[in-house]
Amino acid sequence: MAEDDADETPIHHYFDRIVLSTASAGCRYCDPKAHILKQEIKRDGFVGKPRLAKRLAAAVSVAALVLDLGTKAWARASLPSPDGLELLPFLALRPRYNDGTTFGLLSGGTTLSLAVLVMATLLVVLVLGWWAAHAEERWATFGASLMAAGALGNLVDRLIVGMVTDFVDVHIGSWNSPIFNLADIWMIFGLFLVLVGARKKERV
Repeated sequence: MAEDDADETPIHHYFDRIVLSTASAGCRYCDPKAHILKQEIKRDGFVGKPRLAKRLAAAVSVAALVLDLGTKAWARASLPSPDGLELLPFLALRPRYNDGTTFGLLSGGTTLSLAVLVMATLLVVLVLGWWAAHAEERWATFGASLMAAGALGNLVDRLIVGMVTDFVDVHIGSWNSPIFNLADIWMIFGLFLVLVGARKKERV
């Protein structure tokens, strides 16, 4: 932390001096660049913040993974099947098991197709982890971390249990959503954060 603090303050003063000196000198070529660099510093915050954001994103990813696996284990052990538990007029917890992907898609496949699905999921987790570690936009860092946690949560469940445990049932009147789990929520919310980050980057 002391090292980050030592780096950030001189940089702020340095760019402030560039802007003031070039503006007073009437430099047409340096001043716009200095303003751009100063805006980037203001946008990204202090120098240590991107590293701090990545550490926080990693911690959030681990917490999301543990929470997902823990709720799945609880659902398998405690929820009565198949009726489950009615919590609210629009929300119930009903344990279901699928061998497909998010929201039960691609279920009912052969052993070969499931093996391909596992390998593809592992590849997605690795790509998302790399993206979270190298993304410049903090929203993208947190979004990719959450998506990786969701994909890894379903992969671990598939490898340990043989199928993915779903238990969240949202229903309004005669309409029922596909039954899902927290990993699915992490992936959808993570994608939303990535899109928000892309939108913010376009506006800069």
